[in-house]
Amino acid sequence: RAILAWHECKARYRVLSGPNGAGKSTAGAADLVSYAMGYNPIREEEYNTPNVCWAVCVEFNSSGRVMYRKISDMLPRDEQGRPRWTYNKQEHLFEIHNGSQIHLKSQKEGESSLLAERCRAIWIDEAMGGDTGEENFGELQARGLPDEPLDMLFTLTPKMDIGLDWMRRKLWTEPGKEPHPDFI
Repeated sequence: RAILAWHECKARYRVLSGPNGAGKSTAGAADLVSYAMGYNPIREEEYNTPNVCWAVCVEFNSSGRVMYRKISDMLPRDEQGRPRWTYNKQEHLFEIHNGSQIHLKSQKEGESSLLAERCRAIWIDEAMGGDTGEENFGELQARGLPDEPLDMLFTLTPKMDIGLDWMRRKLWTEPGKEPHPDFI
């Protein structure tokens, strides 16, 4: 029920935090794929396609595999169950039949790994801590398109609080301060 509220929310920055096995990564993948496919049935929103979306993990060899599996489970298949998308492992790139792309990105290399074209939506699964995490966040915010809003989806495990310090400073409300206008 709590995850449904996250899916229904229309805030530009959304954080879903919960324990391992609670469905956070599945929720993040489902929402990200809806942007790439051009329609979100829960929010009844349409998005211009083809477009580019990013799935950002801490590192490819661990959480990147989870992201790949969750995204590939959500992408469309034909009547025989064959994918209506291709995946280029070397480029960490999903190419969907409608022309949209989902790029898998890693935070571990720092902000230089996040320099590239602009995108419509970004799903960050776990936030990297320290200065690297905060720099990465700034670079990710700069990836938005000039004529469309950038939606950022965060799925976090509370015990993985390495990135929560800078996220609180950037997104959460502090006593006496106004919240970031795009955040829930």
